[in-house]
Amino acid sequence: YCMKIALISTSNLENINGYFNNVRTRVRHLNNYEGVELDVYLVRLKHDWLLRLLLRRKKQKESDYELIDGIRYNNLWIQYTLIDVILTYILGLRKIICRRKLEKLANQFSKFEILLAHSFEGKYIAYCTKQKYGIPFICGWHGSDLNITPFRSKKIYLLHKLLIHHADFNLFVSKKLLEKSNEIIGGTNKGVSYSGISPEFFRMSPTTISQLKNKFHLSKGFTVGFVGCLREIKNVLVLPAIFKKLQDRIENINFVIVGEGELRDKLINKMRDTAVNNVSFLGKVDPSNMPKIMNCLDILVLPSLNEGLPLVTIEAIACGVPVVGSDVGGIPEAIGKKNVFPLNTEFVDKISDRIFTILLDNEPAPILPNYFSWVKTIDNLVQMCKEIVKTGNKE
Repeated sequence: YCMKIALISTSNLENINGYFNNVRTRVRHLNNYEGVELDVYLVRLKHDWLLRLLLRRKKQKESDYELIDGIRYNNLWIQYTLIDVILTYILGLRKIICRRKLEKLANQFSKFEILLAHSFEGKYIAYCTKQKYGIPFICGWHGSDLNITPFRSKKIYLLHKLLIHHADFNLFVSKKLLEKSNEIIGGTNKGVSYSGISPEFFRMSPTTISQLKNKFHLSKGFTVGFVGCLREIKNVLVLPAIFKKLQDRIENINFVIVGEGELRDKLINKMRDTAVNNVSFLGKVDPSNMPKIMNCLDILVLPSLNEGLPLVTIEAIACGVPVVGSDVGGIPEAIGKKNVFPLNTEFVDKISDRIFTILLDNEPAPILPNYFSWVKTIDNLVQMCKEIVKTGNKE
């Protein structure tokens, strides 16, 4: 017997890092799990001709599926118009884009035993499928889908409340994110599902690290890094002030920025205006190279305004790299309370002092708790699915 599970998500395949990277890893582990028959679906939003004209975008090739990590991801194409954008995102008069089109997609999931939903649109499809066919669903929550999205409008807030309430279970990537959900609606159908660490992330030998530092021109002194999208939510424009304070106190120091985003040019200019030297902007790095980059760092900085639980924190620690950051979301759950600081007027001074202490005292990275394990996370998820399906069959 194989339990038939469908996982539904949304992704821009031009950027498969961040939240979708987490989903991909869950898919890989579930796909190899004995006793599970997994089908994966991606809701793909496409522009109509007028939006393409206004945004100067080319028409997307509408393939039936994508192969990611050797696994088939079935595409569910939804076309939206300029009117959809205005009514949903600008005026907030609609709770979700292309609602009726999403509702029709419920028909595709009538043969599954349980659904795993990892995006706003995916959760709504799962909810509609349960209403129509009685099929249970589990919602996965990752960060901005609770920290930001529900508060864009009253309609979107109420829809999130509905989704959390009707889900057979809700899984959050951190305790802090679970607590955030209670601001929308309480309930006993909630739990934490921590991310695990991919085996590619480990502390390399001193010889290998030395070779990598030479390759990336980081062989002199300490290296402080940031990894993430260069967007407002990541608070990247505070980095020049932090880096300048470290540069003034440490003679040989390098800075590495990994990631792309709309604030890239502004960040580069601010680094120049603040007179921060030895800054390398590496842009978008292939995931296969991230363990190498991580091993070149002496410390990672994460000053985010909001987070669920950023995977980059536990990946860095797995590579033996200490992490400091803001006291938001699940960051303290990964790196410890002594390494996080409130986002107030003292933030730059305090986080700079902590970085200085770690570097000069050669403090090791903390030991990660054993619950950051994909084996445990996926085991718990499958057992939960079995119990929900079993209970539903009894009814």
